[in-house]
Amino acid sequence: MAYQKLPGLRAHWIVSQTERLVEIQTRDADGRWTISEFSADDSVSLDGVIVASLGRIYSGTDIA
Repeated sequence: MAYQKLPGLRAHWIVSQTERLVEIQTRDADGRWTISEFSADDSVSLDGVIVASLGRIYSGTDIA
């Protein structure tokens, strides 16, 4: 919640250290926050553009 108080911040990622889970919080033009969750074998996308697959994000870790 502290990140959401930064006026210039438009988005931030929360990447789980215990499971394949990425949460992206984005701020729209009206200042409202939207949360998108990606898990398992999803591909993470931001504004419709695929950034990376969770398999790639967690590559080299023990998280299956």
